[in-house]
Amino acid sequence: MGTVSFTGVGSGIDWNLIIQAEIAARTSRVITPLENWKDSWETKIATFDELRTYLTDLRDSVEAMDTAEELRSYQAQSSSTSTVEAAVSGNATPGTYSLEINQLANAELEIHSGLDAADAVVNDSGGDLVFAYSYAGESVSVDVADGTTLQELAALVNNDSDNPGVTASVLDDGSGGATSHHLVLRGNDTGATYTIAIDGATTLTGFGDTDFTEVQAAQNAQVRLNGYPAAGWLERESNVVADLITGVTLTLQATTSGSPVTVAVNTDSEGVKAKIQALVESYNALKTWLNVKTSYNTETEQGGELLGNYAANLVESMLREVIISEAPGFLDGTDAYTHLGQVGLETLGRTDDDTALGTIELDEDELDAALAEDFEAVIRLFADSFRGYSDSDYLTFHQASGLLTTPGIYDVEADFDGGGNLTAGRFKLTTESTFRSATVDSPYIVGTEGNPEYSLYVKAVWDGGSTTQTATVRVTQGIAGRLGDVLDQILDSSEGMLHNLDESYRDIVAQLDDRIEQEQDRLELLRERLVAKYARLEEMIVTLQAQQDWASQLAASLTQQS
Repeated sequence: MGTVSFTGVGSGIDWNLIIQAEIAARTSRVITPLENWKDSWETKIATFDELRTYLTDLRDSVEAMDTAEELRSYQAQSSSTSTVEAAVSGNATPGTYSLEINQLANAELEIHSGLDAADAVVNDSGGDLVFAYSYAGESVSVDVADGTTLQELAALVNNDSDNPGVTASVLDDGSGGATSHHLVLRGNDTGATYTIAIDGATTLTGFGDTDFTEVQAAQNAQVRLNGYPAAGWLERESNVVADLITGVTLTLQATTSGSPVTVAVNTDSEGVKAKIQALVESYNALKTWLNVKTSYNTETEQGGELLGNYAANLVESMLREVIISEAPGFLDGTDAYTHLGQVGLETLGRTDDDTALGTIELDEDELDAALAEDFEAVIRLFADSFRGYSDSDYLTFHQASGLLTTPGIYDVEADFDGGGNLTAGRFKLTTESTFRSATVDSPYIVGTEGNPEYSLYVKAVWDGGSTTQTATVRVTQGIAGRLGDVLDQILDSSEGMLHNLDESYRDIVAQLDDRIEQEQDRLELLRERLVAKYARLEEMIVTLQAQQDWASQLAASLTQQS
């Protein structure tokens, strides 16, 4: 905003001060409230950005355990780690395994008969010669120029772009003799396939097949698992074996010499607990932060940035509902555990510390007991992912869509004609009173679009006599998966609640910016009008003062004449 100021020279009045006061009053009355309002919306934007960070951290914890494969933990132990090391590398099967190791896998090692020094010349023929070899059946030729030394020959092999997997080096055996320095060829791969052979195409004198000694043969590892095969050995090219015991990687270190090694694979309760604890910590960090941001301090009479905010309250409510409710599709009396409280996770009610309200308190002893009692039931409670169960042998769960089907407990009906042909089907949630028609895609009843059962397939088989058969079908989802779905609804970058809220808030800020700019333009026009107004007033005052001065002078003159 430009400024023009003036002081009444004739009147002695500081018009600029008056104009500034009027502009300041207008600013305080109109623009300052708008700027304060804008600041409050920008604070909300920043606060919701912080909320997004807490929610993202929670989602990361959830995604580490929202499938049974991710949550289920195992540990593998070897009775002799100096002989074989065992590590869980996937979804293992608990059990005890006996392992015999007859031989380890080796890479081939060939050593040349030797020269007297590393810089001894290997080609003094006056022209180029060839050193040729094969590795795993692939033949390679290396051109060796006149004057090439033993060390340079090793470098030629290593730097050859056609090298199929052989490393060359020079070994000093320390003897100091005429054959103390040897070219060493080592295969980079273990296994019987990866043999090294000096090729007959070699023209480099003194480097033919008979000039090398095989000091270590390429060979496979030979093992026997649980006594199988009784008359032979299972062979693997590598000493790192991942396909003998499901989900376990074995690193073979030595032979067993007739004394088998025991590898035990067990469920790892501590590993499961660690993931559950990470979930609890992330949830509690979020809930504590929300408690602070939505609270009112009676001492300072100040509310948190999100006090009374509908979106914040909705986020809190959506997450709390998942935490305190039964897992979708789970049935008390059928499933060992149906809600978090049964495995040691309880939400706190009123406490001395209001910031802890609604956080989860983990009873590790109770969780340990639940894992010990039924390890797989705990896994299902957290990580079941659209598995299905039916109480009927004739109407059975076939499949459901993790994207389209709502997990829950459904009543199902199927109609058959006299010939046993499926003619109609119906679904409803057990909490509903009215059935909905389903699509018949014999032998399946399929939930239709727009309904909770959308893309739920139930296989219907005639029982031989009924015209209508019924069943209760459950589609289950663990707490972690359900929590993940809710977090996705909130955090989705294109359609999520926070995205829509952020766009709305930013639109409000932009509108306030426009309004403030408009008011500033109006203030500039007001200032210009005030300058013109007081300029005219100054001119009027000066004129009146001049008239007053003239009148005074006239009166004085008349007095003197009389």
